[in-house]
Amino acid sequence: MEGKLGLPGGPEVTGDNGHTNPALDQFVLAALGFAAAVLAFATIHAAGRKVPRWLLLAALLAALVPMGAGEAAIVYDSTLGGGEIGWTASDALTSTVLFVLWCAVVWGYVHRTRRPRTAAGPVADATGVQEGRE
Repeated sequence: MEGKLGLPGGPEVTGDNGHTNPALDQFVLAALGFAAAVLAFATIHAAGRKVPRWLLLAALLAALVPMGAGEAAIVYDSTLGGGEIGWTASDALTSTVLFVLWCAVVWGYVHRTRRPRTAAGPVADATGVQEGRE
């Protein structure tokens, strides 16, 4: 096992942690990281415009929830939890920065793709006369 399991920078994971297939766990973590990278890239690339806004936004928000839960667990363990799992203050800082960056990706996508507001009232022509009034 050589202490190379788990998240980069995170606590060392032993082979006897109750998981039946640690290689599968690592593969899933790597696949989730790759999927998050593709999702973030889709928010700024032209190919991402082909994906319906609601679908991409749902995926971004669906990723935000477990990221927030993991962030909270890391910060808790490194502060109030006393490091029982093994997360350190630098891990908490790193995860906080990454979580804030993901929030910025979501916020940027929401604001960049929102529909422009239209005038709620009657439209005035160049002379200042409103249409629809007689």
